[in-house]
Amino acid sequence: MHRSIALALSCLLATACATEPTSDDRSQVGDAAGQSAPEQAIPSENRTASAVRVLERGGDFGFSLRDSAVAGQVRARCEARGASQVEACIEEMIASAAGEGIVFSPAGDGLTRFVSYAQEEGERVILIEALVRFEDLGDGLVEIRGERLLKGPKLPLDTRLLIDVVDEDTIAMDKQPGAHPRSGGARLVFHRSAE
Repeated sequence: MHRSIALALSCLLATACATEPTSDDRSQVGDAAGQSAPEQAIPSENRTASAVRVLERGGDFGFSLRDSAVAGQVRARCEARGASQVEACIEEMIASAAGEGIVFSPAGDGLTRFVSYAQEEGERVILIEALVRFEDLGDGLVEIRGERLLKGPKLPLDTRLLIDVVDEDTIAMDKQPGAHPRSGGARLVFHRSAE
């Protein structure tokens, strides 16, 4: 199963990825079919009163490849496989990425449980599970700080992860630890799953 996006998520809390994206990797944001998406997950003028409260409330946020900056990278990889296979390749990647996401749930004592997951053979697989704290940086930005790793790779407590709370149901982050999620380079977008 293709888990590169989910593994990038685990990299966010675990450690900086070994390779930095190049300018070639920072393709235009658009849907997986290569068309500009009419409405990317860009911060609205009506920011939530408290971005931290959105995350502390908890919820399952599924990854949206179509709304993420990495859609251009996926298209380029699929095009490299041959023109006749591009659309089938894109649809396969979208289907694979649809089973990836993150969950926030209250854990008590001012902590929140953070879970990064993927799907393997129809089953949810936890990549990282950690207790975290939030710091509201204003304008919808929240910094996540790891407090205790429950499952997954080593969690450096100084790892900085920024979340852009776009609205009550949409969050975004950059796949590079510490990178600003509004920089556009490798923006990953997640939508709250229906409960």
